[in-house]
Amino acid sequence: EGLVSHYVYPSMDIVLTPDTNIVICSNTESYGAGGKDVYLLKLDLSGNVKWSRTYGGSGDDIGYGIVNDPNGGFLISGETFSYGAGNGDAWLIKTNDTGGVVWTNTYGSSSNEEASYMIIPTIDGNYLMGGYSYNSSYSYDFMLIKVNSKGKLLWSKVFGTSGADYPTNIIELPDKSIYFDGSAPTGS
Repeated sequence: EGLVSHYVYPSMDIVLTPDTNIVICSNTESYGAGGKDVYLLKLDLSGNVKWSRTYGGSGDDIGYGIVNDPNGGFLISGETFSYGAGNGDAWLIKTNDTGGVVWTNTYGSSSNEEASYMIIPTIDGNYLMGGYSYNSSYSYDFMLIKVNSKGKLLWSKVFGTSGADYPTNIIELPDKSIYFDGSAPTGS
């Protein structure tokens, strides 16, 4: 439960909610629809479970990042092998305050595997998702996806070297410039 050992990025994130509780985004193989499923768990500050939810289909579905949505509820970024174009797609889940699904969207192609490790709100009221795109020539490249508050794709960009490039952090500065870092092979 919790961590997906064969993935590079840890599959767990946590946020403090506006009502001073804790929401953990992780994964489970014990509950849900089958395979790995996204697991969302709300706890009070004493560690008592208030509610829990799972999201996913028959394939592996992984939750990596979570943020509070200023409009209420949560946004979960991850990867799905159950929905989308196939071969693994970046997945965004919008929930309400009790974890009920409001909408979901996938981002990707049938030829590449895409995943979103993190999500941050942007100054203009949209969201940036950071993750990777893995192509058939065995190259992992850093991927940025910008979506609006309804999950509609605004743009996506891929950056990388000839080796495996994995994201670590994304920030947006007050002038709306975006900085990201990650790991790349030595000498790249």
